[in-house]
Amino acid sequence: MIYIYVGANYFWKKVVVYSDLTRLRRVRILDCESLRYVANSKYFYYMDFIRFEILFRTQLYKNTMKKGLFPVIGSQKFIYKKPLKRWTKLSITLPVEAWNEKWVYHTQTFKQKGEVYAVGFTKVAF
Repeated sequence: MIYIYVGANYFWKKVVVYSDLTRLRRVRILDCESLRYVANSKYFYYMDFIRFEILFRTQLYKNTMKKGLFPVIGSQKFIYKKPLKRWTKLSITLPVEAWNEKWVYHTQTFKQKGEVYAVGFTKVAF
């Protein structure tokens, strides 16, 4: 988390809130159950990091901290299509789907070689 915060504030360029952010990752051996496929809990772990990266890279973080607010997960849902195997590369894309006065809705797509392996939906409140 410190790496994301420091990188977003000092090294990476700022982005707008509604931009699509894509990150490439490699599945590590400790992310897998029985050392074969990614554990279900690790998908949520991957989702948290990309969500915090977009928060830190926009003005949203500074504005919410001035007001004494911080984002809280309202709900998360996940649809698994195919298992991800160890040592494979994947891309995670985070577009902001919609927002209203209270909630921000994200869809996070896990792709490998252009094929969708999993989709996560989150609802975040401030």
